[in-house]
Amino acid sequence: MPTEEVQTLLIQQAQEHYAEGRYGAAVGILRRLIDTYPRSSKVPEARWWLARSYEQIGQFKAALAEYRLLAALPPDGQPQRVNYGPEANTRIAALEQRLGILATTSRGLVGLQVAPRSVPDAAAIDQWMEGISQAGITMLVLDAGTKPGAARETLPAGAYFKTSWATTVRDVFGSAVPAAHHRGLAVFAAVSLRQMSWLDRQLGWNDVMLDRATGRLIVSSEMDLFHPAFQEYLIGLLADLAATGIDGLLIRADAPSGPQEGFSAYGLRGFERDFAVKLDPAALVFPETAASGRVAPVRNGQPARQEGTQEYWRWLGWKARETVTVMTRLRHAIRQRAPVLQFALELHREAVSDPVSALLHYGEDLLEAKAVRFDFYVTADGPSPASFVTVPPPNNIPAVVRPGGTFVSRAVELLGNADDIWLTKPLPSGDAARPWTRVAPAADRASLASGLGLVYLESPLEVP
Repeated sequence: MPTEEVQTLLIQQAQEHYAEGRYGAAVGILRRLIDTYPRSSKVPEARWWLARSYEQIGQFKAALAEYRLLAALPPDGQPQRVNYGPEANTRIAALEQRLGILATTSRGLVGLQVAPRSVPDAAAIDQWMEGISQAGITMLVLDAGTKPGAARETLPAGAYFKTSWATTVRDVFGSAVPAAHHRGLAVFAAVSLRQMSWLDRQLGWNDVMLDRATGRLIVSSEMDLFHPAFQEYLIGLLADLAATGIDGLLIRADAPSGPQEGFSAYGLRGFERDFAVKLDPAALVFPETAASGRVAPVRNGQPARQEGTQEYWRWLGWKARETVTVMTRLRHAIRQRAPVLQFALELHREAVSDPVSALLHYGEDLLEAKAVRFDFYVTADGPSPASFVTVPPPNNIPAVVRPGGTFVSRAVELLGNADDIWLTKPLPSGDAARPWTRVAPAADRASLASGLGLVYLESPLEVP
């Protein structure tokens, strides 16, 4: 335990960062101080400044959690110490008013995703929402736009809200959001950032992928998240979506970005900028696991060797990190217009149970996503994870072997808070007009750990 003087200096350093507007740096110092020395007498002061820093960067749910911990602390009987309880209660009231429905439904949340075409018109929507509310649902999830593929959508491609950035197929959000709020339901819009079927390829915003059979680069059907013009387009589109009054955005993960994707001019330039190495996609050596879809198991306490060049692993890590960076940039821009909007990130279950596989096949890195603190993390429950390698070991990078455990315990261990996790469950087949009759929230929640959210998905994550 460092001396109280050292802890005071750490808090002062965090306060200096706060005064200079470097709230992320303040969060880093204060979070480490609290996690490392939870019994320190300086924890209440550190927690107060941590909550204030969270507020400044728009992480209102995290700030609310810290204020609630402060408000629950009993007086320590030391008159010379500040009692943060009254001030914390004042901030709690302000944040609960600001967050609205999500301030009370985030714990033990039960969500229901339905296709926008299933939402009735304005004349019948209030009764429809009443049925959903009475079934124990606390949140509605609606797709923001049509999905690619004629088999999935018969309507023209476009958005389900009023926007100048895409064709409006039908303004579902215009009637659904106020009706849901009237019944005490939160509304999240589900968005697939890399799948926007209404955009013309002639814009040049599509991603580029490597055809491993020929070694040639070809245009992908997915969008290029690294393209600056596409990022500006997303900001405009999502700002219009936020203006509908939704409570949050769910960024779907149904467009996996594997190791053979992301080779657009902007992706290659970004990699060269950060590593001062010009990348030749055709020269990358792909490990056998990338083809087989399996990660070699741990034997005798040692992981099997992962083949592949150092450039290959650098590329995978850079792409995962840069994707999270783009999402953070989008989130910051949208929160300038909608400060209390919540953001949920969907991940494949392998991001929890098999991180190397998630990085290989989907370009996902849970720890990178955790570092920028989304409000919620969404994934499907899975089998109990076996021992696995958390760090790919190219050349001289050592592997880290983690023990097994339950899927949920691993998720909580990695993310640190059950309240931040939503587990998804496929919506059972049945009456399309009355989707609430197809679920059993009370029974399904009974088997979940306290605090975990449950979301029924009509279109669950498809693992290729």
